[in-house]
Amino acid sequence: MFHHTRYLSVEAFTTALDDYITWFNTGRGHTHCEGLSPVQYRTQTLAA
Repeated sequence: MFHHTRYLSVEAFTTALDDYITWFNTGRGHTHCEGLSPVQYRTQTLAA
């Protein structure tokens, strides 16, 4: 996401970073988490 990217302002950078962190924690699947996002995996584990 950040490699070879120039942001025109600090606000643009922080918005992009917030979006990335949200995706990283809620959107991406992970092999360790059986293909679930970390949040989905934790929710499933706590519900069991």
